Amino acid sequence: MKKFIHTLLLLTIFPVSLVLSQDYEPGIGDSLETFLKDFTLKPQNRLFRESQTMRKILGVMNNKELRIFRNAFFARAGYEFNDQDMQSFFERFDWYTPKTKEIVLNESDKLNIQFIKSLEATEKQRFEDFLSLFITKELPIRISKENCIIPFHAKIGIDRKLVVRYLYFTKKLHDRLTMNLPSEAGHYFALCKIIRPSFIIVCYLNELAAGGYLHNYYLATFTTQGELISKERIAFDSGEALSIKQSNILISADLEIQVENILIRLNESEEEESRQVMERIYLINDQGKIELLSS
Repeated sequence: MKKFIHTLLLLTIFPVSLVLSQDYEPGIGDSLETFLKDFTLKPQNRLFRESQTMRKILGVMNNKELRIFRNAFFARAGYEFNDQDMQSFFERFDWYTPKTKEIVLNESDKLNIQFIKSLEATEKQRFEDFLSLFITKELPIRISKENCIIPFHAKIGIDRKLVVRYLYFTKKLHDRLTMNLPSEAGHYFALCKIIRPSFIIVCYLNELAAGGYLHNYYLATFTTQGELISKERIAFDSGEALSIKQSNILISADLEIQVENILIRLNESEEEESRQVMERIYLINDQGKIELLSS
């Protein structure tokens, strides 16, 4: 009886629901299984919330995979599962040795479990959770590939004036906030936010790769309660065979947005052949609406 109470207390202190039989699917993603093959060899004191690599790995997992990943921390500690499907799943890994129903998790494991749970429960995320990924910036702000960190393209400048954070686990919240304006595919990165008395401006980047690369820069404005006011794709960078397009964005103190589009055409030796510069101007009015003034 004492042993049962001790185990029950452990599972209460670490509020993590084990995967039930009906939630388990043998066809789990290769990325999860590959990651778990050497799970015990990975650093056990790192926080997933602070790791861009782990945010990327977790960001593409569905809820069933996330639940299994949560249970991997229990499996690593030698937890003997009551659920036979779960037991069978972890027995395929050499590092798993079921031996006890009484386990002790370290602080990093507890925090990582809670982080994974937050990724599963995106429908419970608040507007404040969404905003927390954006760094507050003072006007004026200049945004371009030279002052953003885009991890997937090494040739893009790495100047830490803006720190990019993954938007993966707030993507559902983003889609809910923007209602009839669904997000595109690809990866999302939070760039910065600007706080005004009656509305909030966020700038984020969407990255696509299809025969080259495409970076879409978005501005969205919300009320302080999280209701969408306006959303606009204001610029994009792209690169393919012999043509590169770059955008420089300047948001002034009076919320005028100047977008400089530079089209660079290369010759066969990939040396610059011609440059064409076009400008577009937006304005965010007193109600938070993004308006195109000229193009």
